[in-house]
Amino acid sequence: MDSAVQDSYILPDLLSILPYRISVNPHFEQAVIESSAWLHKFVDIIPPHKRAFFEQRGSELLSGYTYHYADPEALRAIMEFINLLFFYDDIGDDQNGKEAHKTGLILLNAFRGENDGSPLAQMVHEYVQPCSLMRLRVLMSRSE
Repeated sequence: MDSAVQDSYILPDLLSILPYRISVNPHFEQAVIESSAWLHKFVDIIPPHKRAFFEQRGSELLSGYTYHYADPEALRAIMEFINLLFFYDDIGDDQNGKEAHKTGLILLNAFRGENDGSPLAQMVHEYVQPCSLMRLRVLMSRSE
């Protein structure tokens, strides 16, 4: 019995069969510069081996493609929110259940307005400024 193992696969050109044009937000370049500058203030929260993801700006690009219609302020708010979620996820990856539960409570309490002084709480506190939250709510209501 011949059991050949295939080392690679050729995927079809999936983009060519999509019925719509894929585009990145026209405000992407400016928003990514501003969002990355804000994000860089908190980079020490993340273990060094996980920082490369943020340096590649993959989550910002995801935001730019997903919210191609957002105005500059809303796009930046979305980029920062998605980065905040990725930060939280990366922190929890290296924690045990008890530590991850504590980190989750810090995040939830920070969104409720509490600031325990931890870097994650400070990040949420800076993010949840009234204008940022308002922009995000307006943007989300447009997409419904």
